[in-house]
Amino acid sequence: MRQAIQISNGILRQVLAALQRAFCAMLLLLLATGAQAQLNIQIGGSEAEFRQWLAREGYDRIDTNKVGLSSSSFDACKGDKRYRVKFEWTGKVDRKVIGNCRNVLDEAAIRRQLQQAGYRSITIEDRAGKFLAIGCRNGDRYRVEVNYYGDVGRERRIGECRDELSPQDITARLEEQGFNRITFTDRQLPRYVVEACSGANRMELVIDRFGEIAASTRIGDCRAAMDTAAIMARLREEGFSDIAIIDSRLPRYVASACHGADRYEITLNRWGEITDRVRTGRCRTEFNAAEIEEGMRESGYANITVVEENDRFITRGCQEGRHRHVVLARNGKLIEQRELGRCNGLEVNRLGDILRQRGLTRLQFLAEGCEGNQRVRILFDEFANRISTQTVGRCTN
Repeated sequence: MRQAIQISNGILRQVLAALQRAFCAMLLLLLATGAQAQLNIQIGGSEAEFRQWLAREGYDRIDTNKVGLSSSSFDACKGDKRYRVKFEWTGKVDRKVIGNCRNVLDEAAIRRQLQQAGYRSITIEDRAGKFLAIGCRNGDRYRVEVNYYGDVGRERRIGECRDELSPQDITARLEEQGFNRITFTDRQLPRYVVEACSGANRMELVIDRFGEIAASTRIGDCRAAMDTAAIMARLREEGFSDIAIIDSRLPRYVASACHGADRYEITLNRWGEITDRVRTGRCRTEFNAAEIEEGMRESGYANITVVEENDRFITRGCQEGRHRHVVLARNGKLIEQRELGRCNGLEVNRLGDILRQRGLTRLQFLAEGCEGNQRVRILFDEFANRISTQTVGRCTN
């Protein structure tokens, strides 16, 4: 439906200026992290991007508290403090201390702690949430659970430490010799058969009961240790999207990513092998016009226009006297943004709102006035874009 509004010549210039500055929308969030760093967040916030920003700023142990259209908040540790960090559309980032955090220990620190407690021939596995260690003390073999903060949990005697080496002893000895990704294919004495990686080579090792390698055969290739870019590429190969590395401290990586409509927190070892995967929520793939408008109003916007066009939204609206034109993809990613100036011409804005409330769409405004000596009639769309110009006469003083 096309609607036209005739505007008298006496207020033409004011109306033209108002139309050119009407309707603004601020849907792109710029999170300032100092003079050098900024992060672009899509509408409503991508959870992966928020968590990645927090990790880059030195936060860890990140828990999602809320992801919304107008604001999102997370609980995370930095140093010895636990914070609640809230992101708003305005670009404001609030954080407040909600508790204390303990320092996380790596595998080397756990090994030193166990050695100080009298353990020897120690093997340690990172079990995505805790370390599992096996070691010998005073002739006995123990299985010890230790959390990331160094607290010893369950400690259980599982046998004796003898001259004849156990698989755990063999594993420890091979690790000392530079082998990794160690798997036993035969545990029956009088000899062990083990597959393990040495550099880029996958080896089959025959080991006697005293830990000596009796034979070795190359049986394939081993994937090299990966950096964060390779880890992300590996996850894309597995069908994940919207990937963010939220913890890159070896000996493992932790990533947040979507698979279909579900979001997961994924733990991978340094060679890109997935060792744990936990569903943490849903992934948002598309927004609708009503959700975008609702989010804008929650953030204090007025005179909002959201037009759905094919696979994108064209939006304008006003907040705190400023307005912008923003084009977004359906998933909220920014396509185009430009600032239009101050939000004046509130009467025209209100008129547009009233007409839309009455069910009118695709509004058009007609203005007539003088440009130089020519009297012109100009047709605008509701975004103040000039559609056509027609000369209708001459202007005299």
